[in-house]
Amino acid sequence: MKINAKCKLIFILCSTTLAVVLQKPIWLAVLFAIVVLMCLLSQINWVKTVKSIWLLVIAILFMSIMQSVFTKKGEIIFTFFALKITDYGLNMAVNFFIRMLVLIFSASIVATSTMSEMADALVGFKIPYKMAFMTVIAVKFLPLFRQEFKDRKIALKLRLQGNKITCFKKFYALIYLLTPTVSGCIIKSKQVAMSLESRAFGLYNKRVSIACKKLNFGEWLLNILFLSLTILTIVLYYI
Repeated sequence: MKINAKCKLIFILCSTTLAVVLQKPIWLAVLFAIVVLMCLLSQINWVKTVKSIWLLVIAILFMSIMQSVFTKKGEIIFTFFALKITDYGLNMAVNFFIRMLVLIFSASIVATSTMSEMADALVGFKIPYKMAFMTVIAVKFLPLFRQEFKDRKIALKLRLQGNKITCFKKFYALIYLLTPTVSGCIIKSKQVAMSLESRAFGLYNKRVSIACKKLNFGEWLLNILFLSLTILTIVLYYI
């Protein structure tokens, strides 16, 4: 099932809005289930997605545990030596963890569309094409930055192969790798800027696309359904 990029952007807008508004774990759990269902319909690459976010999920889980431990408000429901976990702290930790999962998996839906499709979708929402292109380029540079850092890390390992390095030196080396990584990304950004300038990008206020995919009747209904359910959920939640 091929979902239009405009529908994906509307869904991401609705899901992230509800993730911020909703404050109860049950409501957030239902929202997360809907986001996972949308990920299935969008046919995301689960193996690649899990590999790229598992460290982030562990970090979020650790922060959630710390939040539950150091929140003293509420009634104590569990005690472990000097650590006391309250019902309010546990509720806040669960809310934070599910909310971050919703944001992460909502963002992963973008990866199922090409950069040109996302740019056309943003332009279709009457966003200036320069701003839409800048947004797409910024998203594209995130994996580029990661690849640059990974390549330099491998090169450093090959140079230091066979030498014993302390944990402090490893940490210092990772910080030291940031400078060439950032410089490499800056060089590539300059190359992109020169390429755009040579093609007279931004010369006119309007830009004509070769292929502009419009929403069909079913996709219009899907967008209306997303927006209506979002508004209805907010109204029911605060009644």
